[in-house]
Amino acid sequence: MPAAAFDQAEDDQAADGAEPVSWSVDYAGATYQGEVRSSQQDAILADGTVAVADGASLAGHPQLAPDALLLLGVIDGMGGHLGGAHAAAIAATDLAAADPQHILNDPALELAEVSHRILRAGRVWGTPQMGCAAALLVLGPTGAVSLNVGDCRSYQVSAPAETPADASDQGAHRAAPPAAGLAQLSFDDRLPGPLAHVLTQCLGGPPRLLDVHRHRVEHLGRSPIRYLICSDGLHGALSPAIIGRAAAPGQSPAEAVQRLARLAEPLSQDNFSILVADVHFQTAAAG
Repeated sequence: MPAAAFDQAEDDQAADGAEPVSWSVDYAGATYQGEVRSSQQDAILADGTVAVADGASLAGHPQLAPDALLLLGVIDGMGGHLGGAHAAAIAATDLAAADPQHILNDPALELAEVSHRILRAGRVWGTPQMGCAAALLVLGPTGAVSLNVGDCRSYQVSAPAETPADASDQGAHRAAPPAAGLAQLSFDDRLPGPLAHVLTQCLGGPPRLLDVHRHRVEHLGRSPIRYLICSDGLHGALSPAIIGRAAAPGQSPAEAVQRLARLAEPLSQDNFSILVADVHFQTAAAG
């Protein structure tokens, strides 16, 4: 049975005389300690697999059934060296093992269970303040759902607009390179102003009702559709314009990850993690 979150889009396709007949995802990701931090507290997850060590990477190209869902995520731990690393590992492992449909059906409940496990582990291990931020993307055949708590981000990335034919080299008046589109799908849980480094909610800590930010976007335009998920070690070091150009379609997800990592490495003050995914789909006329 198709995922509930994508039912409406599938109904719309059927009304237009087309339905998804096949889809696949080409993804790549990596997580890095960076040049400033003394420990690695980030993690990434994709299609049931987790990477937590400095420089660890994930990649895959699953072919998916029309009613399948695929979960991707970036986790940013906090609470000291061991606390942050443990919180990120717990969250990534639990979420990677979860059913994406269950996460879509009740994200607050699913993430609250992860949060409570982090709290219990922290009390046993002597790191009760440990926690993490998380950004997840649940990909389906017709769209994606972004879910986040904290300040990890997800984006939909579009190709740069074509440069007009008359925008040739004019010396000092040479046209700037066209910018790729970078549409943020997530919401930053941060205090305003000089306290922007303080998160207003995270996974871990005292039991409470989580306000999981949820945003749905359709796969509009030509296949493939590109998505990016990252921790604040990346989006805090690079401007949206730079991220958009570095992650733009026209290169493989792995090449985009490598390019973003090269740009962030000398500038980031934190661990940083990157996941890039291309959704490929085909449709066929009904009947």
